Amino acid sequence: MSICLTDIFTENLKNIFSNKYKSLIGKYGSLMNRSDYQSVNDYFWFLSKLYDRKLNYLHTFDAKRMSSDDPMIDRDSCHISNLLILLFGAYNDLLVTNGEKNIDITGNPVTLFLDAISPVMETLLESIEKNSEINSLYLRIHYKMYLSMKEKTEKSYLEFRNVFFENIDIFTDHDKHDMHYCLITAIVMTKNYKEIKYYREIIKILDSMADNNVITEKGNDRIPYHVFYLYITSAFTQLDSDKIESFSDRFLTHLDPVKEKNMRTYVKFMTEFISGNFTEALRQLSMLDLNYTGLKMGVRYHKAMCMYETDDYEMFLNESDNLKHFIKNNDFLTDKHKSLLTNHYYFIDKLFLLRRNFDNFEFLKLRNKVMEKFKSTSLWFEKKFDEIEKENL
Repeated sequence: MSICLTDIFTENLKNIFSNKYKSLIGKYGSLMNRSDYQSVNDYFWFLSKLYDRKLNYLHTFDAKRMSSDDPMIDRDSCHISNLLILLFGAYNDLLVTNGEKNIDITGNPVTLFLDAISPVMETLLESIEKNSEINSLYLRIHYKMYLSMKEKTEKSYLEFRNVFFENIDIFTDHDKHDMHYCLITAIVMTKNYKEIKYYREIIKILDSMADNNVITEKGNDRIPYHVFYLYITSAFTQLDSDKIESFSDRFLTHLDPVKEKNMRTYVKFMTEFISGNFTEALRQLSMLDLNYTGLKMGVRYHKAMCMYETDDYEMFLNESDNLKHFIKNNDFLTDKHKSLLTNHYYFIDKLFLLRRNFDNFEFLKLRNKVMEKFKSTSLWFEKKFDEIEKENL
């Protein structure tokens, strides 16, 4: 028996569709119901399908309402929002993947597309905002994220950070996790800091991840090794033992058990160093397993600082010679890494000499150079300069 569609809808099934549509829009039409979606892209995909069904329904059975109740604008706004958010995320991935390799990204399709539409982006955002303020907000936050990475200015970074933190509760846990990582990418890319302190900003971002329960991986509740390392080393540059200890107390046991012992030793080094127990700090460094690439560089910095604090210039000179071989034989070091390590040892060598034979002109010259090269990580150097100045002036 064949059934005509128009006959079905004469049996009040049009009302059933309409009521069901209203129910779904009411329940799922806002990402405030975050448990219903894994990410904002899932949200836009679902809504676009829902609007598409409404569009087909009106086109087939209620064409008179097409002009007054136009789901095409709703659907297309979702399509555009979803596409742009995916592209903004892809731009972040592009920067992270390239890292410090100095690869030209101008010819990448994502870069080309976003460059092409940038002149009309504000007009596009205003158009979507007329249709849905919440959808426009998601899109605008992601757009601020893209701008912070493209412009690389402190102003654009702060605009992204502030609007994200102000609206963090509208995001799913998955998106909170990813957006925090985008913040880290953005702050790494930012140049010429005035208001912000780089490592304090890293700590703030990771503290926010911890407060929002998105710093550990879903499924195994492990904290990634590089995230733990980034936090404690950032806190160490600020000589902030309270931050190091509180973070370690909370997350050391969430590390992979194979790596937990090593990080526990590293934390012990940091707290001993900040407490002024430099001989014990150096002993803790000697106990570290240096399989992790980042740790190999960190230990080089910290050894030099310990030797200065214990006034062991001969050992420092030996370590300086070893550094030359380390730089030559490790291909993972970028030119930037090599420059930072070399300058670090050069400046500490000059500190040794100034402490033995003070010269005010050389003192001021060295201080200016250090502030220029290590302005975001110079707290320890600042303390050493203050000590030398106090002793001699």
